[in-house]
Amino acid sequence: MRYDIWQTEREKAEVLECGLKVTKETKDGLYMKIWKPKAKNPYCNYRFRNIEARDEYLQEQIKGHEEHIITVKQRKLQMKGTDEMVDFNWDDLDGEPPEDKGSETVEITCPKCGTKIKL
Repeated sequence: MRYDIWQTEREKAEVLECGLKVTKETKDGLYMKIWKPKAKNPYCNYRFRNIEARDEYLQEQIKGHEEHIITVKQRKLQMKGTDEMVDFNWDDLDGEPPEDKGSETVEITCPKCGTKIKL
């Protein structure tokens, strides 16, 4: 069994709206630890000279994490495709489905959406 050295600190951490977990300590200096939503180890474990620098760094990390979430959602939507692609049926095309001729590619245009499909 592995021992999780960050478990108690992670449980005490404040969970922000974007999902990041943050602890701020002031003993022997200004420390801050930040965990991503599913992480076990903190990706930020820094000491700062003043409170303003610590808060500024936190705001940058929050902004970066929110941009990351938006980018991931956009990529998932692009990979998902459209309803026309999901409901594709060979009967809707003009002609027969192409026969397998090795590495030769055939281009077909969908009459519903006008999308060109290379097979």
